[in-house]
Amino acid sequence: MPIVRCLPDSCSIEMSESDTILDALVAEEIPHTHVCGGNAYCSTCRVMILEGNQHCSPPTSVEKALAKKLDFPVHIRLACQTRISGDVSIRRLVL
Repeated sequence: MPIVRCLPDSCSIEMSESDTILDALVAEEIPHTHVCGGNAYCSTCRVMILEGNQHCSPPTSVEKALAKKLDFPVHIRLACQTRISGDVSIRRLVL
């Protein structure tokens, strides 16, 4: 199972490939802002992928549209839309 390492929390979570990063953080009771409930409307769940971007799922069409609107660089992803197939390190951006 892939592992997501979270900063600034210095924690590591083993997660299922079928879960989003947000799903895994919430399941482990790690506080993570997601104002829209994880529906890709608000961007408050965005994370910076520090390592392992190649293990992230491709952006969904909804995520692509929001990223374009807000001019996100490629390493900024929505935790509510991103699944991983290998280990990644992230930094939570909205605390």
